[in-house]
Amino acid sequence: MSKSLIDRVLAAKAEAESPFATQISNGGSHDPSQQAAILIAQVQAIMAGTVTPVAETAPMKRFTLAALALFAFVCSAQAQVLGPSVTTVSVGASAIIGALPSNPSRKAVTICNGSATLIVTFTTGTVTPVSLTTGFVLQTGNVVASCFTMGSPGQSTPGGVGAQINVIANGAGPTNVTFFEYF
Repeated sequence: MSKSLIDRVLAAKAEAESPFATQISNGGSHDPSQQAAILIAQVQAIMAGTVTPVAETAPMKRFTLAALALFAFVCSAQAQVLGPSVTTVSVGASAIIGALPSNPSRKAVTICNGSATLIVTFTTGTVTPVSLTTGFVLQTGNVVASCFTMGSPGQSTPGGVGAQINVIANGAGPTNVTFFEYF
């Protein structure tokens, strides 16, 4: 808040309300707008460098404590979004069962083929991948079809993608297959 804005707010409050000292000497006010005006007067005095003794009333203390408690609750209730956990596996012409181990808390996983020449095939669970035949094929060349996402990284509960992932390449390679796991 700028100093001139505080001055304008205080001038308007002074015209509509009794002086702040009278409010404080009478035990304070339960009106939040009057409490805000007292707080603004304190801020203005601090900014001007002339701090005047203004007693804090019991209702103001409760208001301040309630505001701090609400702030603490809001800060602690924010969702925690973690980045992906990244695993890279070197894959060749032999199937790797459990290249990415099972994890029931996994919400999503993205699988990417990093090869410019080898095609990668993957399966989940106990199904053994057979290159270009059994499983889902990830193309070469780092194009859109080089990656595949199962589940939704932004969802709040595990997405049923916790089974192990098995991979195989269509040549001796090796090629890197990268897994991005979201929890």
